[in-house]
Amino acid sequence: MCRIVVDSPAWSWRLIFQRPWVVRGTLQLPATGTANSTTKGFNSQPFDYLASVFNGTAAVNQHFRWQAEPVNPGLTTASGKLNLLFASGTGTPAETGLSINNKGQITFASGQTFPTVTGNETVTGNETVKGMLSGSQLISTVANGTAPLKVTSPPASATSHSPAVAEGNEPMTVVSSMRPGVFTRSTQNPFSSLWKVTRSISPEIPSVAVLR
Repeated sequence: MCRIVVDSPAWSWRLIFQRPWVVRGTLQLPATGTANSTTKGFNSQPFDYLASVFNGTAAVNQHFRWQAEPVNPGLTTASGKLNLLFASGTGTPAETGLSINNKGQITFASGQTFPTVTGNETVTGNETVKGMLSGSQLISTVANGTAPLKVTSPPASATSHSPAVAEGNEPMTVVSSMRPGVFTRSTQNPFSSLWKVTRSISPEIPSVAVLR
């Protein structure tokens, strides 16, 4: 059964069809009124879908509604959007938070999640990440000199790494205890090579202590 409600300011009537109905043309659901300086916006007539589900005790309607609504009424930026509404049982459908604006851009309801991407993902253009971005490798194919990743927020905490040597404070003395005897060497020039350190854990090698 298909139920259609047609309203106008002058009259209202209802058609009920017991068999499938084919529309060979435009099916239009007009606004519930004409906007003016006093009432600056009107919603469209609703397009309702009802499902029935048994909850273990009784049948409960699941009422979905698509409805066009005004945006920024009374302003030069006035436009419209298509909203999804919902109600369970005999309630009146309310906004779910899902809508489509007049440019086809979708606003998702609060709490919307998206699937995790496994494997490679290619992004063309700019992508803004609010939260955590994790991965084993970040590859950029942009021209040389253009940073593939830009961080606009400061880190939550500083991390200390070894060797933690500041420029201009390089060590002048190295003490090695690789053998029973202690070997000490001093130099007038900083050990600049200490800035590039290759570490090995297999096989283990004795550590080298860096002192000033």
